[in-house]
Amino acid sequence: MSTAIRSLLIRDVPAGSVFDHALHEQRLGGREGGPYLLPFALYGMFGGVKEPDLLDRVRGEVVSTGDVSVLWLQDEPGLELTPHLPLPSHRPLPHTPELRALLTSAIEHLSAFPPAREIFTTFVRVVALVELRDDYRRRDSQITTSSFPVLPYCAFFSERSFRQLPPRCVSKVASPRFLGENLYHEAIHQALTIQLLLTDVLAPDYDSATSPKVDIYWREEEDPAAGPGGSKGNQQWEVDRVLHAAVVYGHVMEYRLHQLRDPALLPYERELFAEAVRTGAESVRYLSAALREHGRFFTPDGLRLVTDLCDAVEGLAETVA
Repeated sequence: MSTAIRSLLIRDVPAGSVFDHALHEQRLGGREGGPYLLPFALYGMFGGVKEPDLLDRVRGEVVSTGDVSVLWLQDEPGLELTPHLPLPSHRPLPHTPELRALLTSAIEHLSAFPPAREIFTTFVRVVALVELRDDYRRRDSQITTSSFPVLPYCAFFSERSFRQLPPRCVSKVASPRFLGENLYHEAIHQALTIQLLLTDVLAPDYDSATSPKVDIYWREEEDPAAGPGGSKGNQQWEVDRVLHAAVVYGHVMEYRLHQLRDPALLPYERELFAEAVRTGAESVRYLSAALREHGRFFTPDGLRLVTDLCDAVEGLAETVA
């Protein structure tokens, strides 16, 4: 069943596509941090940002463990990058030895599960550990994790991602294992976004803006991580967002089961992963039913993918019921 889920998501960037680094190597190779600049070069194309100015603003620290490396984004006064990105309400956390150790440990835990390592190393080049900017505190809420189609290969994480597992499991104690899952979570989103952009999965006339909305019951209550007065989550999702969530929850359920087999898991980590398996299985069944109900919004190939996905995730959910 796990193999069935994995087979539904692309594992490599299609050669010759706009996302293929080889097509941009000559342009970026002469710049410091060249391979890590690909997300921002693509954002210059997709987001209409003046590329040279944007690339000149990129600053960060390369974090490596084993043969896995990412650029950990940072900002500098006078050269701030994040106000120009799709998450202007947030800014990078200051780099500290404690955060570096947490990020490195998270990548190590993720890398211990080969399917997660494969997706992460292929589809994430830049990570940004962020916090909500003071001037946005009454206008926006802090993310847990986020990524954007216009900024491929880049993922954002707040301190919530150190202690929260979707859809609704929160620990009072941070763990690099929780961040590790969230790194994998956003890598899956990135992979699926590229797959949807390059293949005919959604019907030609599908438009997210006019899509029917699916009620997401677990988002109806106040975000438990936001604290008193915190903002509520998005309570209705479009069909393409439901597809994203089903793919992500199916993959991370397998990852959670892998974690639960690790005898080194600490009691509070085991408790949260076990609860996340239960709630994740419940949620993925619901999402699967919604996808089956809205099959008309997919191409024939897309409908076959959705059917296979639903069969796979429902089967996996049954094993943990």
